Amino acid sequence: MNVKSPRRVLIIRLSAIGDVVFASPLVAACKRTHPDAEIDWLAEGVTRPLLAGMPDINTVILWPRQEWGDLWRDKRLIALVKAVLLFRGQLRAKKYDLVIDAQGLLKSAFLAWLSGGDERVGFKSKELTELARSILDWPKISHGTLATLIFPCACSPRMLSERA
Repeated sequence: MNVKSPRRVLIIRLSAIGDVVFASPLVAACKRTHPDAEIDWLAEGVTRPLLAGMPDINTVILWPRQEWGDLWRDKRLIALVKAVLLFRGQLRAKKYDLVIDAQGLLKSAFLAWLSGGDERVGFKSKELTELARSILDWPKISHGTLATLIFPCACSPRMLSERA
């Protein structure tokens, strides 16, 4: 099977500056594997300054978590649905070929699903992550190993074709 290299990649790792730092080698790994790919990162606002300084990241997309939480608390459910649909439209307009959920939580799996990416990969966790199309069931390992071993393979067209 001839699998094309992704043109548009979205990495999802939302918050916790230390976790974002440990996941940041994913950008270089994906760029090495797919030098022509545009790589975006979906995160919360606290990590934006860190991510904005990374040369291989095309765009840092901010998840409007606070806005959604405020709408939920204020019981403005119609406004919340509209905000979620607007964000979904913004993500889907990017037409991601590959979405990497580097967090492995329900919220990140939901955002990966919301993106409408052609191929979505993430980690199996205790939370419901079936929203990811391809779930990598790897044993617990360090973030450094994750970044340097697992995701470069997950980003490779060969591995994607083997899972298809």
